[in-house]
Amino acid sequence: MSWIKTIGLKSSRVKFVLVVLGWGVSLASLALTGIIAGIIIPRAAAKPNMPILGIALYYAGIFGVSLLAGLVLSNIGRSLFGVLVSNSLAASLTYLALIIPGLTGLIPETLAEDLAIAFTFTAFFPIALFLGLLGGLLGSLITEV
Repeated sequence: MSWIKTIGLKSSRVKFVLVVLGWGVSLASLALTGIIAGIIIPRAAAKPNMPILGIALYYAGIFGVSLLAGLVLSNIGRSLFGVLVSNSLAASLTYLALIIPGLTGLIPETLAEDLAIAFTFTAFFPIALFLGLLGGLLGSLITEV
């Protein structure tokens, strides 16, 4: 009987790790898509009438992914910790993807580092971080109640 209980504990840990990993990769994918499409990058000088629909879909995607992850985790403490870990993972993956042109020599490395830091910070701070936290906590609250 104790063997069955250990399987349940192990699957609980594995589920948490896999959900947070998928959550982080999904957030990084959304951020990179928004950066490449020019939705997140501030470009008011080049295009003053930026479409609001693209920005709204980006933030709705972050909220939706976070809500689903919170629903799957179904625990407020795990969801809160998952938000922090997934956002850290997503920011790291986004930074690594944006710095690749500098590492391969397509553009100067210092320029790539500066742009990667600026774009990653713009993509994940303040609104996206808040919506991820709100979605994750709301999803876990729905399943706990």
